[in-house]
Amino acid sequence: GAAAPPGQSGANAARKLEKVEPGLAITTREPGAIADPSHPEPPPRTSTVTSSPVAIQQEYERLQRQLAQQRQTLLLEFQRSSLYTLEAWMKNWPKVVQVVKTQNPELLAAKVLALVTPVSQLLASWGVENVGGDGRAIAYDPTCHSLTGKAQPGDLVTVTRPGYRHGGALLHRAEVKLV
Repeated sequence: GAAAPPGQSGANAARKLEKVEPGLAITTREPGAIADPSHPEPPPRTSTVTSSPVAIQQEYERLQRQLAQQRQTLLLEFQRSSLYTLEAWMKNWPKVVQVVKTQNPELLAAKVLALVTPVSQLLASWGVENVGGDGRAIAYDPTCHSLTGKAQPGDLVTVTRPGYRHGGALLHRAEVKLV
């Protein structure tokens, strides 16, 4: 511990500190006392907290809003992390479906679609939006399309791989080519 100022014993310094302690929000022990885990110290007193019912209600409401905001932020972070993990599947699955539709439609209905229905439902429940569509001709938009070749905004292009949006943010640009 620190030495007492000249002319003061350790006990005198501790008593003076105890008088100032409520304003400093610190606790004091007798010099040389060792913390006893079976008797924890009470939390420090704070004189800045107002205990009126209105103030308590306002603080409660503020904390509820903060908790709801944190919950929403964590959910969004979890969803984005999961979507990045699913990126390859999301980009390639529509192409697989298209190939199976044209080459073996019986397989599509019987096996393939049943395998991915839960994932499709999950993406829909998270608000994931498809950017670009399913191979149809659409107007080129450089803000959400990745183009093979050259085109001007508004030119007709065909989507080769879809892109996706989540929560208003673009996750992946749709890959497109000129019609």
